[in-house]
Amino acid sequence: PFAEKSGVAYFEPNTRWMLANRNMNGTMLNGYSGFFTTDHAALRQQMLAFPTADSLALLRARGVAYVVVFETLPKAPNAGRITALLPLVYRDQTGSVAIYAIKD
Repeated sequence: PFAEKSGVAYFEPNTRWMLANRNMNGTMLNGYSGFFTTDHAALRQQMLAFPTADSLALLRARGVAYVVVFETLPKAPNAGRITALLPLVYRDQTGSVAIYAIKD
């Protein structure tokens, strides 16, 4: 997830995902633990508007295969808007997490 604002508390969900990802050897599009990619600000703007045609084009251009959405986060994207554009791969009702496939 992308932090809505720059305060420390807004980065807690990002840290939780980073910790969960450590055993999966995956990569995170938005950097790690305060080490941001050079285009983090532009990327953040696109992802806070997700799902849009521009945000999907950006994800495809970067080789992203899946989008994981933690549905209980404040301002999480609407599931209906996402499924109109991307196929749902998996939804965990208990954890309120959904995984969508990015297809070419």
